[in-house]
Amino acid sequence: MIKGKEVVKRSKKVVFVSFCILSQSVRAKGVSIRFSAVVDPIVKLLMENNVNIVQMPCPELCYEGVLREAVRKDSYDNPEFRSICKEHANETIKTLHTMLKGGFQIIGILGVENSPTCGVNFVFRDGKGRVRESGIFIEELQQLLMPLEIKSIPIIGIQVYNIKNSMSELKNLISKQARLADFTVDSRKAECW
Repeated sequence: MIKGKEVVKRSKKVVFVSFCILSQSVRAKGVSIRFSAVVDPIVKLLMENNVNIVQMPCPELCYEGVLREAVRKDSYDNPEFRSICKEHANETIKTLHTMLKGGFQIIGILGVENSPTCGVNFVFRDGKGRVRESGIFIEELQQLLMPLEIKSIPIIGIQVYNIKNSMSELKNLISKQARLADFTVDSRKAECW
């Protein structure tokens, strides 16, 4: 007890989320949004399950700012943007690694489907429409996760316009948290920071 206040036990469950899950207003012009600020159902579900939320940086904001047009993956697939994505992915991995070393349980990483940057399973390509591949930031993040032996951290794509499916997938992910608590990092491979 601290001066009449009950001490609350801190949750060690964590999920990393794409920037726009907590800030829909920064999405590109022309991208229709379903939620005016945060993606409410996702945030509420995480809060109800005492899951800490870590907001990953947004490479698109750094590259073109807030007032940018919606584009397909092809427009961002260049060395300059990939470099920004790799830098932000490295930042994210450092935070993730620090939390793992501190005993936190990383439940998963949430991207946003159809985003040229944070799409997990789907993006739009010039002349091809919607294709099955990841956005550039997610690709860079996956590349950095692989050598650290923490590649099995689930990365799921939130479908803002099919939120029921995303909620179901996230609920399943949270319910499997006991199995996910076994993530470890080979400290020899992670000491590059």
